[in-house]
Amino acid sequence: IKFEKEILKAFADTFSAHINDKAPNFNINRYIDEWINILLCTDILKGYIPNQDRAGFEFKIAGNSALIGVINARNYHLALPATINSKRIIFNGIECKDPDLMFYNPLQNVMSTDFHPMRGLLNNHPYDFAFGSKISRSSIRLGVICPINYSERFQIFLNELNNRHDAQFNPDYLISFPGFFDAFHIGLNIPLINDPQWAKIPSPQNSNAAIAVKEFRDRILQQIDKLSTQGTDVIIIYIPKEYEFLTSQDNYDLHDIVKAFAAQKNISTQFIREKTIESNLRCQIMWALSLAIYVKSCHIPWVISGLQQDTAFVGVGYSINKSEHGTNIVVGCSHIYSSDGQGLKYKLSKINDNDYVLDRKNNPFLTENEAYKLGLNIKELFYKSFTELPKRVVIHKRTPFKREEIDGLVKSLSSAGISDIQLLEICYEDNIRCFAYKQDFCIDSFPVKRGLYFPVDKNTMLLYTHGIAPSVRNSKFRYIQGGKTIPIPLKIVKHYGSGNMAQIATEILGLSKMNWNSFGLYSKLPCTIESSNKLAKVGWLLSQYNGTIYDYRLFM
Repeated sequence: IKFEKEILKAFADTFSAHINDKAPNFNINRYIDEWINILLCTDILKGYIPNQDRAGFEFKIAGNSALIGVINARNYHLALPATINSKRIIFNGIECKDPDLMFYNPLQNVMSTDFHPMRGLLNNHPYDFAFGSKISRSSIRLGVICPINYSERFQIFLNELNNRHDAQFNPDYLISFPGFFDAFHIGLNIPLINDPQWAKIPSPQNSNAAIAVKEFRDRILQQIDKLSTQGTDVIIIYIPKEYEFLTSQDNYDLHDIVKAFAAQKNISTQFIREKTIESNLRCQIMWALSLAIYVKSCHIPWVISGLQQDTAFVGVGYSINKSEHGTNIVVGCSHIYSSDGQGLKYKLSKINDNDYVLDRKNNPFLTENEAYKLGLNIKELFYKSFTELPKRVVIHKRTPFKREEIDGLVKSLSSAGISDIQLLEICYEDNIRCFAYKQDFCIDSFPVKRGLYFPVDKNTMLLYTHGIAPSVRNSKFRYIQGGKTIPIPLKIVKHYGSGNMAQIATEILGLSKMNWNSFGLYSKLPCTIESSNKLAKVGWLLSQYNGTIYDYRLFM
C-alpha cells in the first residue's frame, strides 16, 4: 500500500501527539514495554526452524534490551540494582564534550568561546570582526525583489530587522534579538520602495500556468541581473502566498534555478515567504534572517574551537538527473572545510557514464580512475584555499566507500604528501533507539545527551548529535531541540584511516554546529554532509558547472 506524504505525516503527527505527550523518552519506552508484554507472554519466546522440529535450528526472543554503560565527565560509578543483569551491558559509551564556538572579544582583543551561538554574539563580536572591521564596509547593502502590490507590507517587515524582539517562546535556547547592529556590529542598509535597489515586479497575466511560471521566473532573473551591478551584497526575494504555485511544480524548483543563476553573477539571494512574515515567532525569525544576511554577505559569525589545526574536512555528494534522452547525468560535489569548520570553496564535476555504477538505491559509486580525479579536485581546492596543504584530510559522505574509491582517493592525495587520510561514511541509523535512565535506574523523561557515542565494532560507532544540551537559562537545566521525538543516532563507519573514535566524534559534533543556514543550536548531520549534497543538487542547473570553483555561500 502506498500512501501520500500528507497522509503519512498526519498519521505520524497524531501518533506522536498520542504517544509522546511531551515526554517521549519515558512514554515511548513505556509503549514499547506494553507491546513486549503483549507479544511475549512468558520471559522467553522459543521458535524452531523447521516449525516444531526440535532437532533443527532453535531461536529465542527475550524481552530484555541491551544496555550501554556510559562514562561521563564526572566519571562516577553507579551500582546496578538487582533487577538489572550486568550481562545486558554490551556496549561501552562515552559522553563526548560538545566543542565550543569561537567569537572575538573586542575589549580584551582576544578570541572568546561559548557553546551558545546567540549568547556568544551578544557577549562578544562576530569572529571576523577581528580581521576586517577596519577594511570592510560599514553596512551590508540589501537589494529587494518584490511583487508590486506587496512592497509596503514587506518593507515594514524588513525594517523590523533593526528593532529589538523579545524572546517569548523556547526560553531554554532562545535569547531576545537586540536588532541587527547590536547583534553583528555592522549596519544594515535596507532600500526604500522607490530606490533603484527595490525592484517591483508585476504579476504574470497569462492564464496558462506553464507560461505564467516562465514569466515569473524570467522577471526575477532579470532583476537579479540588474541588482548584481549596483553594489548589492544580498538580494531578498519575497514570495506571497498567491505566487507559491509559480515556484514549484513537477521537476521544477524556482529556488534552485535562482540560486544557480545568481551564483554565476557572484551574488547571494535569500527567499522570504508570506508565511514567514505572518508568523508570531518574530524573535526566532529575526535571528535566523539576520544570520543568513550576515553570512551571505561573506562574513564569518563564529568558528569551531579546539579541533586539530592541520586538518581539512571534505564533504562529497552527488546528484542524479535524467537528460532529455533518458540517460543519467551524475554531478559530483567536493566541498572543503577548514580545521575550524569554515566552509570554503567547492567544485562541481560531471561524471562520465563509464566512471560510476549505481547500486539498487540509485547511489553512485566511482571507479578507481574517477576517484583519483576526485582526489585531484580536492587537492586543487586545497591549493586555492590554504597557504599550505593540510597534513590530515578527513572525507565525509553518506554512502560507503568502495575499494575502488578508497584506492583512487588515497593514491591521489598521497601523491601530494598527505599521509593522514580518513574516509568516513556518515548516515542515520534508523534501527536503534536509546532510552536514558536516571540515577535511580528509572526511565528519564528526557532523551540521551548530545555527544553520547559508543563503538559497535572496531570501525563503526553510533553518535548522538541530536540530544540533550544545557539550557541557556541555567546550565543545570536541560534543553532538547525540537523536543517531540526520540533522537536517532548517526552511524559512523571508518572505511580507511587510523583516527580514534573520540576525535572523530568531537569533530562531527563541532561540524554539526556550523550550518549557518539555520540558527538552531546544531544540525543533526555535520555541515560537510548537508552542504555537499545540496550543492550537487543545485549545481547541475549551472550553465558552466563542470570544473568551476564557487564560494559555497552563493548557494545557501
